[in-house]
Amino acid sequence: MIDLKRYTQLKGEVDRLKSDSDRASGTLAHLLSRMKEEHGCDSLDKAKTRLERMQAMIDRGEEELSEAVVGFESEWESQLEGEQDGR
Repeated sequence: MIDLKRYTQLKGEVDRLKSDSDRASGTLAHLLSRMKEEHGCDSLDKAKTRLERMQAMIDRGEEELSEAVVGFESEWESQLEGEQDGR
């Protein structure tokens, strides 16, 4: 059987852990609420899916921009070189 001192220590530890758990649960609830309000996602899985779609859109946009820059530079190369020499 445990003595009173050990019981008091264990009870204090349990109380601290319960408090930490309650605080973490409150923080999680707040963040999920904020995620829904700001991004329209009510779960982490939906947020991840949305993030993946948005990242794919960004990647496609970057590829299109890169291709457009290459095309622009190719089309206007002679004028661009003349401008750089004039500086």
